[in-house]
Amino acid sequence: MALVIIRSRVVFLLLAIGMSPSPKSHYILLCSLSLNPRELDNLVAQLPSPYILLGDFNGHHSFWGSSDDNSRGKLIADFIYDNDLCISNDESPTHFCSKNKSFSHLDLTISSPSLFQDFSWSVHDDLCHSDHYPVILRNNGPSPVDRPQRWKLSKANWPLFEALCISSFPQDDLDEAEDQMELFTTILQDVSGQAIRKTLATPKRFNKPWFEERNRALRLLERSPTDNNVASFRIARAKARRAIRQAKRSSWQEYVSRINSRTSCKSVWDRIRRIKGKADTISVNHLQIDGSTLTTLPDIANSLGHTFSYNSSSNFSSDAFRRVKLPEERKKLNLHQKTRNIIMINLRSRN
Repeated sequence: MALVIIRSRVVFLLLAIGMSPSPKSHYILLCSLSLNPRELDNLVAQLPSPYILLGDFNGHHSFWGSSDDNSRGKLIADFIYDNDLCISNDESPTHFCSKNKSFSHLDLTISSPSLFQDFSWSVHDDLCHSDHYPVILRNNGPSPVDRPQRWKLSKANWPLFEALCISSFPQDDLDEAEDQMELFTTILQDVSGQAIRKTLATPKRFNKPWFEERNRALRLLERSPTDNNVASFRIARAKARRAIRQAKRSSWQEYVSRINSRTSCKSVWDRIRRIKGKADTISVNHLQIDGSTLTTLPDIANSLGHTFSYNSSSNFSSDAFRRVKLPEERKKLNLHQKTRNIIMINLRSRN
């Protein structure tokens, strides 16, 4: 699926979202607009379907939750009915007027019928320094794959790891197992899971302290829009804006201060790419093997493992190396106390 944003005399560029276009993709036209409702029919007649119309329509109608109807709202409602369109609003207010201390429903999201079930509409609970609440439009498609977890070797409990390895690798069980490598891998993963922590699959989000006071004032204002609550909200919002500006300035100074004459070119360019929002992704989407495409993670992992195994096999070794390698590989694995101590010494030296 791909999202196309157009811009013309009455349509303003809002944002661009790439959604992996492919030959089987369909395109969505996203229009952020502000125009006379009488021009809507002329606009949609020129738009290819499917499309989404968003903006401050400044119309009141019970169809999207307003307490009263005005002439502008009736024109918009007739436009939706006549063109068989769908409105995603769930009757939540999208605008707050601090002067009148009232909430209204001005921002609408109108879409083609084929898109109505593809997106979920909601309103953010924070005004974000505006008198309009941000409108959130989420795609109901499959969730993105979580980032792979990694071992935190610097925070590992190596004494516990050593004790668990000694107690969890019985030689008799390894000798009797049909697949010794699978059993060894399973036990090692279980031991590592108890002694070594992993990174989170999703990044942890920390609450911003400057938002808390402002959000409390906003919730109090929503429950009771009095003059005192309006004044408290304005003060809290001003403090939040000042704190955000200071935090941005400090964060930027700290970020660029890490670049000096000893910084490598790669680190400099990595920081420049992050500033531009072009950080490298760590997810693996697909793998091309002999003309076929692998899309599942187990198939990709098995294919990579097979390739690594083949490249590390004896086919690429010299005759002298194979004469030593093959007899050594025929020897059974012996995890007696002496061998275990050697393994643990190697692990501690690497750490």
